[in-house]
Amino acid sequence: MDTHVAEVTEGTDSDIGQMDALIPNEIRQILDQIFADKAYCDHERAQALIDEGIIPVIPPPKTAIVHGKPETNWHNFLVFYIQRKGSIYAFHQKFSYGLRERVEAHFSRIIRCLGNSFKTIKLESQKAEAVIIANVLNLWNSFGRPVTVKIG
Repeated sequence: MDTHVAEVTEGTDSDIGQMDALIPNEIRQILDQIFADKAYCDHERAQALIDEGIIPVIPPPKTAIVHGKPETNWHNFLVFYIQRKGSIYAFHQKFSYGLRERVEAHFSRIIRCLGNSFKTIKLESQKAEAVIIANVLNLWNSFGRPVTVKIG
């Protein structure tokens, strides 16, 4: 998994507010799914992605309810599906949400290897640092994955 886009924002910016900046049009044209955590759950943006032919694999919050008929929009479909199956894990299995764990492992690798804070102070410098970190991780990933074998 390679990093294609990196964005650093002020601490007051929301995750969902950055989605359009993180997924420019040239990337949207080749996407069929977007995996994100609950911080990116937004009815209107999810429906806009569906209308573009991109499936937003973003779990709704536990307190989400169906507004109207399940077939009226993406949010209602997901909430109804989870309610009908009785578990969020049905959503995880149907949409291969476990793939998002690779993204989490990617960020974990950044923190373990490079630290959990930027070395620079100014926002513009942090943006440049984020690009450097992404390029370093992409280089590391190009070396391949370790092969492990259970012994004993």
